[in-house]
Amino acid sequence: MNYILHGHDEGRVKQKINALKTKHHIENVIVFDATDDEQQDVFNEMDTIFHF
Repeated sequence: MNYILHGHDEGRVKQKINALKTKHHIENVIVFDATDDEQQDVFNEMDTIFHF
């Protein structure tokens, strides 16, 4: 079963993960950070420019 959690507050996201782990007896959790930093935004803009 896969869950996607969204949040800006790291503590709140950890609370959600712990609640899901307890409720569904989950042992393994993989966390992906999908946020972009400023440098990544610049690279994305540069990549977009080269496509046109």
